[in-house]
Amino acid sequence: MSTKHAKSDKSSATPAAGRSVSRFGRGLTTCGRGVHGLVAQDPDDGTRGRTGTAVLTADAARDLGCLGYVARASGLSGTDARVAHPFAAYDTEVSVPVRDGGDMPARFLVRAEEIDVSLALAEHLAEDLGPGTWSGPPAPGQAGGSGIGIVEGWRGTITTRVELGPDGRLARVKPVDPSFCNRPAPPLALAGTIVPDFPLTNKSFDLSYAGNDP
Repeated sequence: MSTKHAKSDKSSATPAAGRSVSRFGRGLTTCGRGVHGLVAQDPDDGTRGRTGTAVLTADAARDLGCLGYVARASGLSGTDARVAHPFAAYDTEVSVPVRDGGDMPARFLVRAEEIDVSLALAEHLAEDLGPGTWSGPPAPGQAGGSGIGIVEGWRGTITTRVELGPDGRLARVKPVDPSFCNRPAPPLALAGTIVPDFPLTNKSFDLSYAGNDP
C-alpha cells in the first residue's frame, strides 16, 4: 500500500471557511507572540545562573539519535521532519530554531523560539486553506500492505507504521514517540549536575513517560 496524501477538493472550498481558518491562525499567532514576549522581557527567567548546566554535547545527541528541541538545542539542525520529510510543499522557508549550547537554557530558548516559528507557519498555511476531501478506505487490492507516516510533533519527529491485514482492516499500528529516542540523553547530561538542578534539568528535556514505552 503506497502512502498517499489526501487530495484537496478545490470545488468544495468556500471563502467563508478560508476566512474563518485564517482568523483562527492569526489569533493563535497573536497569543504566541504574547507568550514569547514574556520570555523576551527576561530571557533568563527560570534559568538564571544555569548556563552550562546539564550539557548534552552535539556528538552525544547525534550518537543517541536525539530528536526535536533536545537535538536542536545541541546544534543538530537536520532533525526536523518539516524540513527533512515535509508533508507537502510549504512554499515558504521553515526557519527551525537551533542553539549550540546543549544546556538547560538552550533547550528552554529553542522551545520559546519555536512558538513564533510554528504559529507563523500555521498562519501562512491557513491563508489559502479551505475544506477538502479525506482519503477513503483502501481500494481493492491494497489490503495486506503497509505504510509509514512521519510528522514533526512538539517534542520532535513522530513516526507511525501501519499494516493492513488481508481483509483491509488494521493488523498492526506502531507509533514511535521522540521521547523513546531522547530518553537516554538526561543521564548523560546530568553527569556532574548538582541535585537541586535536577527538577529544571528534567523538565528541560520534558520527556513523555508513556511515549517511552516500547
